[in-house]
Amino acid sequence: MMGDMIDKRDISIIIPAFNEGATIGEVIRKLKEAFPESPVIVVDDGSKDKTAETARNAGADKVIRHSRNAGYGASIKTGVRAAHTEYAATYDADGQHDPGQLQSLIDAWEEEDMIIGARTTGKQKKRRLFLKGILFGFCNVLAGRKIPDVNSGLRIFRRRDFLEYEYLFPDTFSLSTTSTLAFLKDPAKRVKFAPIEIQERKGGNSTVSFLRDGYQTFLLIVKLIVMFDPMRIFTPISLILFLMGFIYGVTWMALDKNLPDGAIFIMLSGAIIFTFGLLAQQMCSLRALLHKIFHKDDKHS
Repeated sequence: MMGDMIDKRDISIIIPAFNEGATIGEVIRKLKEAFPESPVIVVDDGSKDKTAETARNAGADKVIRHSRNAGYGASIKTGVRAAHTEYAATYDADGQHDPGQLQSLIDAWEEEDMIIGARTTGKQKKRRLFLKGILFGFCNVLAGRKIPDVNSGLRIFRRRDFLEYEYLFPDTFSLSTTSTLAFLKDPAKRVKFAPIEIQERKGGNSTVSFLRDGYQTFLLIVKLIVMFDPMRIFTPISLILFLMGFIYGVTWMALDKNLPDGAIFIMLSGAIIFTFGLLAQQMCSLRALLHKIFHKDDKHS
């Protein structure tokens, strides 16, 4: 199997955890039984319960505790920085995953830079599915390809590649989405999706709020578009405005009237937005160029 190219001793399993004392012990025991060679790193993100203590007693190789709740993304970054292996895997603490799913990703590895577990089943509220549908749709447009699962918590990646883009990644749950798109938008990176089936979470109900998370999803979409491919949103908006102004002006002039100020304003708005898009695209290109230069220097230092 091509997956055998990954030595399990060279994969650190990162588990971000916040108030998961009821489930994390069983999660770790199952992982250590299936992957005794792989170091398990638990990042307790300022839990109020006994998450850290339970993780240590269950056999975690390293337990790092944040003094405050810094966020899911911050916990992943802490765990990846603390690892010393070539590969890292992220794994949820709420019991949705099992070691067999992680093994399936290892078996499916074929010299990728990231492999993501694409969830095929699992009980989720309709409101969460609705928000995910919107997010997935925009991400598909941005990436220029169909993405089976953009924010799965079960994935394997090369640590050096993750750290290469760490400066882009937020401290929130959106790290999963941002890292997926960062790898997909880099032509030098290879990303693969492998189907997995998740279990119903055992750590209680999710704290997802439709209004709060809907707003955060909208902000994330805008941020990702501006970050990775701004012309995908600036171009259609500018063209729509310009055409609206043009049609408005031509229609008015066909009635033997002067070109209205409103038509001029709408067309100028389209032109200005297009110019902003060009500037944003140039900034993205410059950022990517500088990043490659400095990352190349880091590799040779």
